[in-house]
Amino acid sequence: MSARTKRLERLVRVEHDRVAAKERELGEARSALAAADAATARAAGALEMGLARWADAETAADLADVSAHRESLRLRLAAARADAEAARREVASREKALVAARVSERRIEVLIETAQRNEAAREARLERRAADERAARGRPVP
Repeated sequence: MSARTKRLERLVRVEHDRVAAKERELGEARSALAAADAATARAAGALEMGLARWADAETAADLADVSAHRESLRLRLAAARADAEAARREVASREKALVAARVSERRIEVLIETAQRNEAAREARLERRAADERAARGRPVP
């Protein structure tokens, strides 16, 4: 095995570790997205309950209190939606990074395969050349 092939194999191991790290990061980002989606659903449910409470308000003071609460729930829902969207963008970014790492790993694997084929072809040429030289000198080919 040539020194170049050994270097490439070390590189592919490094790339493999990089791909594994990217996969873990993607899993973490997907978990964060699921949590953000759950928070959005909870905030939407709380807002619906706040709207029902708003309809049941009897006095002006109750109405003002419920309206303030409803506004805070609306803001919480907007923040939860923004967090969920940011989590979606993060997942998309991590997916792209994972694909790039896999492509890089595959390119190095292709380089290794090519180097091994070239090395095998070079050895076969040297063996044929040695056999031809022995045959030219009149020695039998083993």
